[in-house]
Amino acid sequence: MNPRVKKNKIVDVLIVDGDFHLIKHRISNVYDYVHKILIIKTSDEKINQKVYADSSPWIDKIIFLDEDSSKSFIENYDLKLILPTLKTLEVFFEDLICFSKLTELPNYSDFDSVSEHLKFEPVILRMVDLVYNTKIHCINKHLGSYCLNFAQVINNHQILKKLTTSKKRIISDTMHVVDNGFNFNFFPETDTELTKTLRTNIHPDTFNQDKKKYLTDYEGLLHFKSNFLPQQLFLEDIGLKTLVVINHKQKKIEDFWVNEYDRVFNFNYTQDFSIPEKTILGRIYNLNIFIPPHELYDTEGDFFHSYFYNQIIKKLHGMNLMNNQNLDFVSYYERFEIENIKTFKWSQVKMEIKGIIN
Repeated sequence: MNPRVKKNKIVDVLIVDGDFHLIKHRISNVYDYVHKILIIKTSDEKINQKVYADSSPWIDKIIFLDEDSSKSFIENYDLKLILPTLKTLEVFFEDLICFSKLTELPNYSDFDSVSEHLKFEPVILRMVDLVYNTKIHCINKHLGSYCLNFAQVINNHQILKKLTTSKKRIISDTMHVVDNGFNFNFFPETDTELTKTLRTNIHPDTFNQDKKKYLTDYEGLLHFKSNFLPQQLFLEDIGLKTLVVINHKQKKIEDFWVNEYDRVFNFNYTQDFSIPEKTILGRIYNLNIFIPPHELYDTEGDFFHSYFYNQIIKKLHGMNLMNNQNLDFVSYYERFEIENIKTFKWSQVKMEIKGIIN
């Protein structure tokens, strides 16, 4: 038999178990790279009808698993239930079988590194976790799609069940992890009420103190048609509304002065090292900027401006800020004048030393 010269087939097995509003996005982005899309349906007929309708533009590559097998597969992850369907696709031993949930998008346009490892062991994809907006993701990446070659499937039809168990514990030595793709697990449906009430820059499912996954800006490129998502309905300013007070005289901030803000960072200039470094009074955070002893600095030039600014920036870096988040700045001398606020994005503040705090 002559060796195959064309690229290996990819069969994308899609498990529909939630986030049904993403079906068009998910299928349209893998369609050009796969041989077939095998959809494991839900047991809810009403949802299935929506899945059928939304996936109809790409129906030439789609196969729906029958009702009994799909329900059994979702419960047991037993590949023998879909093995007959895979055999009808005339796949070869080295062809790729990938298992994804609806929200997981493998980047099939860049799959060489995955293919290399699949000769020896299954692969799990570690994905950028995009949250509510394609510009924001979790620092902790999402362990998503499983990839196997067909030889691994026919040799052990329960391999997927074992891999799933390993993933829930901790990834074992029997599975290689490759950075690839994107996860949309926390994109809401196009519900304007939901997007308007989202007021946190902590991942909604990780309020447990031991598992905080703070959000950060995503600076990479999306390798797929991300404009499908109706982002105009997503909250533009996902971060908390924040006021930064440059408090030159350590004067008290009255809560009612700043009632429109979710949090206030009140930076006090002080030479008294006995004052606690940080106190939190409701939503007002008192943070101290300690003035170094006179003999350690030269008062000529703009030392005060640069030193105090850099100390404030250093503290703000630890405040879980995102590049696109707005910060309102106000200097408090003798009087607190809220009308003198200057607004900057965090990306501007952390890059510029002069011209922001006066």
